[in-house]
Amino acid sequence: MTALRAVYRLDLGAGTDVAALRGRLAYLVDLGISHLSLSSAAAEARVGATGGDAVDRTAAWAVLGGDAGLQALAAAARGHGIGLVYSDADPERVQRILRTEGGTVRYPGPVAMAVGRGPGADVQALFVDPAGAEPLGRLWAELAPDDGSPLVAGSPPAGSGRRSATGAGGDRAPFSLPVPAFHAACARRWPQGLQCDSPRDAWPSGDVSARLGFLSCIGDEWAGAVRRWRIDNAGLRVRPGAPTPREELLVYQTLVGAWPIGIDRLAAHLVAVLREAGQTTSPEHPDEQHEQAVVAFALALMEHGPFRYGFDGWAARVAEVGARQALGQTLLRLTCPGVPELRAGDETLSLTLTGADEQRQVAWDDLAQALAALRAGAAPTRERAKLHLVWRALALRAACPEAFAGAYTPVAAGDGVCAFLRGDDVLVAVAVRESVSGAEGWALPASAAGAWRDELSGAEHELPDHASLASVLGPDGRALLRRA
Repeated sequence: MTALRAVYRLDLGAGTDVAALRGRLAYLVDLGISHLSLSSAAAEARVGATGGDAVDRTAAWAVLGGDAGLQALAAAARGHGIGLVYSDADPERVQRILRTEGGTVRYPGPVAMAVGRGPGADVQALFVDPAGAEPLGRLWAELAPDDGSPLVAGSPPAGSGRRSATGAGGDRAPFSLPVPAFHAACARRWPQGLQCDSPRDAWPSGDVSARLGFLSCIGDEWAGAVRRWRIDNAGLRVRPGAPTPREELLVYQTLVGAWPIGIDRLAAHLVAVLREAGQTTSPEHPDEQHEQAVVAFALALMEHGPFRYGFDGWAARVAEVGARQALGQTLLRLTCPGVPELRAGDETLSLTLTGADEQRQVAWDDLAQALAALRAGAAPTRERAKLHLVWRALALRAACPEAFAGAYTPVAAGDGVCAFLRGDDVLVAVAVRESVSGAEGWALPASAAGAWRDELSGAEHELPDHASLASVLGPDGRALLRRA
C-alpha cells in the first residue's frame, strides 16, 4: 500500500475531464504526491445539490463519468503508485470502488489539527505582526455603521485581515500566533495524520492570505491609505450607502490581496461575500441594486487614475513581500507534523478567493514543463519558486520518512524565526517577520551538530561552529536542511 506522504486535492467540477486526469498522474508522481483526494462538490452543484442529507452525490459522480470513469481513474492512479483518499460523505458505491482498487485511505481518519483550527490557520497567524492590532483595530472602529447595525461583509482585524478580505462574518482566530504557541500546537498533532483545514480555513489561498497578513506589519500605513482613498473615491458611488464603510474596506482588501484581478472574478466574489454576510443583502433576500452598486464602485476604482496612481505601488509592494511570506508559510506547512494536503494548482502562485474560484483551470501542461525543467537542473525563476519549494520539500519527505514520522523538536531562535527539527535528519528555519535576519542566533541542541545541506539552495553548512542562523536563513529567510 502506498505510504501516505502528501495529498493532492482535486475538486471535480462540471467541466472536469476525468479521463484527461489520468494523463496528469505522471506529473503528480514527479511532484511528490502519494495520494489523490477527490471531491464531487462542484458537480453536486450542477445536479442541484444543496448540501447536507439532501445531496445526491451518486448523481454528482454520474456527471463525472460514473462508476466506469472512477474505476479507470483509480486503476490508473494505482498503476502510478498513487493512492486515493475517500470520504464517508461519498456514496457507498464510490467508497466500494475505491476500496476495491486498493491503496485507499478513509477520510476523515486521524486528523492532525488542534481542536477548532487547522494547521494552515496557525501558519498564517504566525506571520501576522501583533503590532498591527492597534492601528487596524482603530480603523475598523472608525468604519462602524452609523446606525448601530451589526458588522457587515468583512471581519474585524482580529482575523489579521485573512477573512476580512475574502469572506463574511467574524473570524474568531487570534490576531497573531507567537512562535512558542505555534510549536505547542504542532506538538499536539499526530505526525502521520492528515493536515485537514476546515473549509472556512481553506479560503482564501495561502498566497492571498500572505499578502493580507503583511498588512499587519504596516498597519499605520495601510490605515492611512484607506482613509485617503475613502475621501478621494467618494465621488465614484452610484448609490448612497453603497458600499458601506466596511464594505468599502472589503473592496480595497480584495483588490490588494488578489491583484491583478479580472472584473468578472471581482464582481462575482463581491456579490458572494456580501450575500454570505447577510447584512445588506442575503441569498434568501438579495438586494441586487445594492450589490450592483458595490460592484460598480469597485469596477470604477480600477479605471480611476487618482486611485490607481497610489494603489498600484501598494499592490506591487504587498505582492512582493507577500510572495516571500507565502513561500515561508508553504515550507512550514510541508514540514510541520501531519501529512500535507495541496489543492490543485496551489503548487504555484494561486490568488483564489473563495470556493467558486477553485474551479479555475489548472495549467497542467505549463506546470509539467516547468517541473521537468527544474528536475533537469534549471534554476528556479521567481515565477516557479513555489513549485521548486514544493517539489524539494516533498522529495525530502519521500527520502526521509522516518524523520517526518518522528519527533518534532522546537529550536529557540527568537521571536521572529520559527525553527525546528524533524527527527534527527531534517532542520527547518523560517523568518516570520520581514525585518528579521537571524542575527540573534539560535540555541541548537547538541544533536544538531554536524554537516547539513540546504535542499532549496544547495548551500552546505557546518553547524553550529561554522554557520550562523543568519547565514543559514540567507536572503530568502528560509532554509530546509538535510543532514549530509
